[in-house]
Amino acid sequence: MSKTRITTSAEVYAVLRARHAGDMLAFGSYSAPEGEHHHPGIGRMHTAWGLRGADHPLISIETEWDILHDGKRGRATSRYFLHIARNEE
Repeated sequence: MSKTRITTSAEVYAVLRARHAGDMLAFGSYSAPEGEHHHPGIGRMHTAWGLRGADHPLISIETEWDILHDGKRGRATSRYFLHIARNEE
């Protein structure tokens, strides 16, 4: 099986999350709100969501923001993805 993800829009992500909120679980998450050793000025939160009972995530979001000198969040950007699993022939 091969897995890939394709970029989607904030609107597609929001509709899927809203419509299937009761059926979705976090399949994985990564959080570095205060930055990482190799990227100390950038906070990160990445989460993959899938439907209950599924084997693979359906959607994910990757948000990153600047960490300002006062510890607050600055400019933030988010990227949204649809996940696709294919049986290999």
